[in-house]
Amino acid sequence: ETPMTSAPMTQPSRRPGAARRAGNEGGWVLFATLILSSILVSVTVTYARHAVLAKKSLETAKGASEAEEASRSGLSRVRECMRNGSLPGTIAAGTEDVVETPSGEIVTSEREVTGHDRRRLRVHAQATLDDDEADLRATAVITPGGGSDIDGTRLDCDLMAGIMGDPNFYVIDSEVTLSNTNLNGFYLIEEGGHLILQHVVLHGAILTEAGLCDSNALVEGGSRPRLTLTGDVRILSDPALLDEIAVVGPDLRVVSDVASRVDVRGMVVADELDLPGRGGLRGMVVTRSSQSLGDDMRRPGHGRGLQSWPNEIFAESEDVRRLSFPVEDLTDAILDAMDSFEVN
Repeated sequence: ETPMTSAPMTQPSRRPGAARRAGNEGGWVLFATLILSSILVSVTVTYARHAVLAKKSLETAKGASEAEEASRSGLSRVRECMRNGSLPGTIAAGTEDVVETPSGEIVTSEREVTGHDRRRLRVHAQATLDDDEADLRATAVITPGGGSDIDGTRLDCDLMAGIMGDPNFYVIDSEVTLSNTNLNGFYLIEEGGHLILQHVVLHGAILTEAGLCDSNALVEGGSRPRLTLTGDVRILSDPALLDEIAVVGPDLRVVSDVASRVDVRGMVVADELDLPGRGGLRGMVVTRSSQSLGDDMRRPGHGRGLQSWPNEIFAESEDVRRLSFPVEDLTDAILDAMDSFEVN
C-alpha cells in the first residue's frame, strides 16, 4: 500500500506594498499624536498665561482684598499727612490717625520716630462686616519738607536759651548794614528787621525768632525779616556754635543782586530764597514759598543722593524719600497658633 504523503503547507504571499503601507500608517498616527499634543500644550500654556495675567490685573486694580487695599491707601494717607505737617503719632501716645473708608474698613495709621531721619510706619485695616484685616509695616527715611501751609523747619527749642545767652548774640530790629568786615556769632533778625551784608565773612548763623523754636509764630506779610547779600559774602557755619547750620528762618526773605558772589556752607532754611548771582551752597536748602537760584550757583552733592541734615533741626514737615518693607520674625505665640490650627 502506498503511503499517503501530504504536500507541505505554503505561507500566503505578502505583497511588497503592504508592509510599506502599514509602516506609513504608524508614522501618520505618531505624527497626528504629536500635532494633537502640541495643540493641547499650546492651549494649556495660553490659558495658564491668561490666568496669571488676569490675577496680576486683579491684584493691581483691586488688591487681594478690600482690607489689603485699604492698608495701601492708609500708607499713602500717612505719607501725605507727614508732608503737610499733620504728623501722626502712635496708639500708645493716643495720637494715631484713624479713618473709615467708603467700603467700611477702619484704617489705623501710626508713625514712630526711631532716629533723626528714620520713621517706622504701621497701617492696620480692619473690615467692619467680616473678619478681613491687613497689616502693613514700613521703615521710612525722611528729610525736612517745605510748603507755605506749615509752620516750617526750625531749630530744636532746647537750643534757644544757649543761643540767646551767647556773648556773640546780636539782635537786628531795623535796617542795619555791615560791610567790609569779618563777623562771628548769631544774628537774630526780628519782625521788621533788615540785615544787609556787603563784602562780609560771617562765621556763625543767621536766625529769626520763628527759626529758634516752634513756640514763636511766623511773621507774614511785608514785615517779614529780610537778609540782603551784596558783593562778596560768605556765611560759614561754626562747629563751635551750630555745626552745619548757616541760616534758619522759615519766615525770612533772602535776596542777592546779580553781581554778587555768595558762598554758604551749612543748611539754609528760608521763606523765600532768591540768589541770581554766582557762588555755591554746600548744604540742604528748605524753603516755604519760593526758591530761585542762578545758573552759576553751584550745589555740590545736590541731586546725587539724600543729603544729610543736622540733628539740631526739627522738621515740621517730613518728606518720605525712601521706603523699605522689612520682614519681621514670627513670634513664638504666632508659631504655636499656626501649629494648633486645624482645617475643617
